[in-house]
Amino acid sequence: MELIDQFTTTGVYGFMLTLARVSGLFVVAPVFSSRLIPTRAKMGIALAITFAAMPAAITGHAAPTALVEVVVLVMKEIVMGAAIAFTVSLAFAAVAFAGGLIDLTVGFSFANVVDPVQNMSISIVGQVYSLLASAIFVTIGGPGLVVAGLIKSFSVVPVTAMPAWPSMTGAIASSIGSLFAIGLQVSAPIIVTMIVTDAAVGFLARIAPQMNIFGIELPGKIAAMFILLVITAPFLVSHVSGQLANGIDSMFGMLAGGV
Repeated sequence: MELIDQFTTTGVYGFMLTLARVSGLFVVAPVFSSRLIPTRAKMGIALAITFAAMPAAITGHAAPTALVEVVVLVMKEIVMGAAIAFTVSLAFAAVAFAGGLIDLTVGFSFANVVDPVQNMSISIVGQVYSLLASAIFVTIGGPGLVVAGLIKSFSVVPVTAMPAWPSMTGAIASSIGSLFAIGLQVSAPIIVTMIVTDAAVGFLARIAPQMNIFGIELPGKIAAMFILLVITAPFLVSHVSGQLANGIDSMFGMLAGGV
């Protein structure tokens, strides 16, 4: 009854602003924006989160009634929701970037597949890493933490207020700057091994030019890559889980500095 009273008192505009921020989550956030989730299910979950967040969003704040102001605030809310999800999705982008580097080194970069998690074309090993990151994200309770951060954001940045754009953009820029470093850290063991393999094959080609080097190099690199993927899997899981946790921490840090 309290939620119904708040809804009727504040009006439809408060509901629209709350739904706009929640909708930004389903556009950018990993797992939430996946094509594997039906559209109707996404709409139902978005409405459920909206009604759950409305007490924190509209309590003590008078929703605007001017159409121009409402349009500006709706656009701001969509950007806010997307920015909250963007800090977490950077970890997925870094993992996909690492897979792309591995595919480029091994020779798989000519074949791309559609990643249902990120809704984009991605390399083969990149998709394996992306699916692994999705499984880790769900295992550590990432979706619940993202939703909790989204609801917390309404008390940090109310629907009727503007965030500190310089602080928010600075936090996002610093997160983007670490993307390439994370990708290199994840892919470094396999890339270094492939470079050493190429050097060894080149040396073998010099001492035995009559051998079919290309017939030996590609199968050898593929076999070495799969062996290294198995060997480095435990370290990869711990590293990816740490990066996802850092992404969630960055999301809460951005909210704390976004006022």
